[in-house]
Amino acid sequence: HLGIRRCQNMRCVPDGLECLTRFKCLWIGDFCQELNSFPSLNSIRHSHAPLQRLHLYGWDSLNSLPEAIKYFTALQILEISEFGEIISLPDWLGNLSSIQELYIYNCKNLMYLPKTQAMRRLIKLEQLSIFQCPKLEERCAKGSGAEWSKIAHIPKFSSNTWMDHYNS
Repeated sequence: HLGIRRCQNMRCVPDGLECLTRFKCLWIGDFCQELNSFPSLNSIRHSHAPLQRLHLYGWDSLNSLPEAIKYFTALQILEISEFGEIISLPDWLGNLSSIQELYIYNCKNLMYLPKTQAMRRLIKLEQLSIFQCPKLEERCAKGSGAEWSKIAHIPKFSSNTWMDHYNS
C-alpha cells in the first residue's frame, strides 16, 4: 500500500515511483489547493505495479480526473472523492473494464456519469456507491433519474438519496 495524501505544499507527484513494483493500493491527493489540475501520475503509470485499488482525493477547484488513470487497466476498485468542480465523468472510464467497485464521494457539482456505451463496457462492475454528490444522486434516482438507465444493470447501487428513501 502507498498513501500520498494531505500534502498541502505538494505540487507534483514525486519521481522515482516507477521503481515500485509491488504496491497494489494507492491513496493519493489532497495536494496544494492552488493547483488547477491534478498532478501528473506518469511516474505511477509507468511503474510495473499491478495497481488494483486507487483512491483519488481532489479539492474544491478540480474539474477533471487525472487522465493517466485510464491506463491503470488492472484496477478493481476506484474511489473518487472531493473533486469540487467536476461536472461529468469522462467516457474513458469505460475502458477500465476490470473495475468491480466504483465509489464517488463529495463531488458536489457532479451531474453526469460516462455515456451509456462507456458504462456498459464496465462488465465487471458489481458495486456503485454515490455519496454526498446531490446533483448526481438526484439524476441516478431509481427508475426516474436521467442517469438511471446507465446504471440499472449494476447489481449493487447505493446513494444518500436511495438510503434516505429506503429508510423512510
